[in-house]
Amino acid sequence: MAEVIALGPYIHIKCPKTMDNQMNLENKPNKRKIIKIGNSLQLIIEIPDLPESALTKGFDLSSLHFISLQELAMRRLAVKLCCHRKMLAYAGQTDSAARRQKEHETTMYDLLKNLLPEAPLPQTMKHELFSLMKSVSREIIKWLDLHEDYLGPCNLNEMENLKHLCWTSLGSVDYRKTAAALIRHEKLGVAQRYKLACLYCLEEDIRELWQKMPEKSKKSYYDAKSVNVRDPDLAIIWTFIIKGEVKKILRYLKENGRFHPSINHLGFECAAIFGYRTAAQYFYEKLTFEEKEELLIKTAMSVALQRSKDYYFYMEERQESGDVLFYLMSVMQSYEQKILFSHFPCEILKCVLDWPRQDAFIELAKSEYPSISGRAYYRVLLNLSRNSSWGYNHSKLFQQFFLLDPLDFNFALVAYNTILRDFIRSDDIETVKFLFRHLVAQGKDEHVLVSTGSFINFELMKEGKWELMNLFIEEVKLSESGRRRNLKLFSENRGLNHKERIQRLINESNSTVLYILEDVQNNTDLEIQEEEEREEPKAVKKLLIPLKAAYDKCIDFLFR
Repeated sequence: MAEVIALGPYIHIKCPKTMDNQMNLENKPNKRKIIKIGNSLQLIIEIPDLPESALTKGFDLSSLHFISLQELAMRRLAVKLCCHRKMLAYAGQTDSAARRQKEHETTMYDLLKNLLPEAPLPQTMKHELFSLMKSVSREIIKWLDLHEDYLGPCNLNEMENLKHLCWTSLGSVDYRKTAAALIRHEKLGVAQRYKLACLYCLEEDIRELWQKMPEKSKKSYYDAKSVNVRDPDLAIIWTFIIKGEVKKILRYLKENGRFHPSINHLGFECAAIFGYRTAAQYFYEKLTFEEKEELLIKTAMSVALQRSKDYYFYMEERQESGDVLFYLMSVMQSYEQKILFSHFPCEILKCVLDWPRQDAFIELAKSEYPSISGRAYYRVLLNLSRNSSWGYNHSKLFQQFFLLDPLDFNFALVAYNTILRDFIRSDDIETVKFLFRHLVAQGKDEHVLVSTGSFINFELMKEGKWELMNLFIEEVKLSESGRRRNLKLFSENRGLNHKERIQRLINESNSTVLYILEDVQNNTDLEIQEEEEREEPKAVKKLLIPLKAAYDKCIDFLFR
């Protein structure tokens, strides 16, 4: 009898020792699907007893991509502005390490803001355009990062190459068309163009560039003794295909413990796991029916695991895995999608949050909501709050997703505190109001304040976010017992230190404002443009909030 381990809707069991046991499993009256998943384990899936038409009608993910003509026009304009020579020049100047620094993002956004006046749009629409431009500009950075990693040292970031970027109507880089354009342009070396053609399965280009490759360079792609062949990438796989030596590489891999029944089987697994969506689709379409049955769910689960870690910076997100996962789900039957979603809800929703799929997020979340656990729900909320400053429409999506099932407060005080801090740090006033009002409606605002009030007021004062601090005070009401708790906190050594730091920040901010005001009043530089002269007093006026009054209001609110 096989050893059975229950795990949600599937069962992991050790492989039956005899063929009879294997046949007995497959001949059970209920519909089942048996998939080998390695390490002497099998996946046994109970297939719902539904009509064949229901099983073959998958969830149409592409139908969720309904975008208005106005939105498409806005995205097209965002692409045009982000391909401005200043933006491309900046992208070309930064290396991979620099792109992961916060300063890079700040500089990039400043460049985008400077391009906004060129947009022929009313001012009311430019906020939406800027949000789109942030996402589109990151497409250039992600494209550079992926290809520099794959191709190795090259001049890919030169303006001559970046101007050949091709785009989809949704505002994402069309990787395959861009690769074809760069190959035609011939600015990159032959070896780099060959690898690029292999990455996007451009078969005619692969064969043509192979003929142009120096003999010395060719050897590393097909020498069975080479370390590269032991763990082949797409360039090596394609080399054996065009040389007609497929059996040779499959035999070599089998001798080294890696069995693949066909080269398409090998190519699909390699492309999917490494996040190469175009190649994954190319090889998947060439698989036999039996190979598709064996590989689809197993590979999708492996790809989902690539997105299992919660990163909070777009350069660290494994979004290429999301592209593959989204494709694999599009070719699944509905019961396969539901099985995958039941075990990887957070990973799948995260991949739908990747640009340009955000418009599909809330509809997919609603349709699959019953299978989302509390832990997965919180992880998705946290992903939205942490990425709110750069993710397209993340604040709106956060509010919609939050309302599907507002967190059980008694269970999730820490969640509220963390999420609230995220939106305060990103100056998202509307979402802060949304959370406050939800807490007030629950009568739980005091609990949040007691645990975060000191942090929030100190952080807001430190960064001069007076509007947010006043909002915090106005939206949240303290009971008498809450005031007593804060009084006790601020009477202790640590609390007194917080109070002193707040007073010091007020004094420093007040001095800074007075200094700026005096500097502006004494400024007689005739070279200052008239527009700058008009704008400077506005900036000073914004700073001239009655800081002492704000401080008194804060102190009174906390513990008087």
